[in-house]
Amino acid sequence: MGSEPIVITSTAIENEKKEIEKLKIHKKKEIQKMIKFELKMEMIKKDNEEKIEKQKQKEEQHRIELLKKQKEQEEIKKKKAAEKELLLKLEQAEIQKINQEKFLEEQRKVQIEEENEKKRKKEQIIKQKEALKKAEEFKLQTEKILLDHQKREDERQKLMEEKEKLRLEAIEKKRLSQLMQSKENRLKQEKKIELTRQNLTSKILKQRDVILYFHNTN
Repeated sequence: MGSEPIVITSTAIENEKKEIEKLKIHKKKEIQKMIKFELKMEMIKKDNEEKIEKQKQKEEQHRIELLKKQKEQEEIKKKKAAEKELLLKLEQAEIQKINQEKFLEEQRKVQIEEENEKKRKKEQIIKQKEALKKAEEFKLQTEKILLDHQKREDERQKLMEEKEKLRLEAIEKKRLSQLMQSKENRLKQEKKIELTRQNLTSKILKQRDVILYFHNTN
């Protein structure tokens, strides 16, 4: 009985050792992960620094090339500006000559245009008068056509009204005739019904008399 607590205590110690060992292994793995992560970050940092340095060198080279191109362009620009200035002077002299010729030509055109404008206005006045005359003639023709059309339309309307009147009269006459015929037919039917009723009544009375006769005889 006294040895059981020692066994339990040994087992607990063994379990605790195992847990401690597990914790050590887990901590070792965590440390390895951290070291691996730090090494990776260091490599990334180094790689980024190299890329930045290469980019700086590239930008510096680009800047040098750009300055070189700008200098070359400025030289070309100066040369072109001198050539352009000379060409401009020549062009201005030519333009002045052309402008003088154009001015004289424009004056001549203006004079011709003024004469043509006077001619056009005169022709326009003549055309307007002719157009007004034609418009008046067309107006009179149109009014005559409209009056003739209205007259024919009135006559047609009057004829249609007369036809409609005759049609309505014929319908009314037919209706009255049908009404009279219907009345006659109704009277004939009533007479026929009355005659049938009388015959039936007579037969019934005769049958009753016969029955009464045989009854009294018996």
